[in-house]
Amino acid sequence: IDVGTTLSVPSQTVIDGDINKDGKPDITLTNQFEMASTILSLDEDNTVINGINFQSSETSCLFIGGNNNKVTACFLGTDTSGLSLGGITNSSITDYPSIIISGNNNQIGDTITKAKNIIATTGPDLTSVRITGDSNTILNTYIGMGYDGVTKINSSGHGILLTDSASENNIGDNRSSSRSFG
Repeated sequence: IDVGTTLSVPSQTVIDGDINKDGKPDITLTNQFEMASTILSLDEDNTVINGINFQSSETSCLFIGGNNNKVTACFLGTDTSGLSLGGITNSSITDYPSIIISGNNNQIGDTITKAKNIIATTGPDLTSVRITGDSNTILNTYIGMGYDGVTKINSSGHGILLTDSASENNIGDNRSSSRSFG
């Protein structure tokens, strides 16, 4: 795929980058040349993204404008191990969250342990997840913490920013296996 190519994903598509089914991404998408503001923009509905490693230096990893989508077993803003930042860290970046959710009823993570997402940012005072939509859920997702649940990836910024327009969003659940915060 050429740099700067826009991928059109039809509704009800499954993008599965976990080829060997170990719960870790086997496919990496990058925006090495900063030609777009987001690596992947998902504007359609009912799509599943599983097992993709998004490495970004000066862009957001994923924009979800559609509804009823699901993101599982993805590493966003980390390297392929899920234990350190991926891409180039840049201390001057201030406005590129790893995930931006403006759609409704989307789910980041799942109750299955192998479906855990790892989310990090690549600059100071950044937001890992910005939510402007309604009724979205984040669970079984480590934010600022590595895949092992111990390694600290980044220490500054907001984990999740719910804007004034966002309502009825759920972060985590009551089970310790579905922790959403690192």
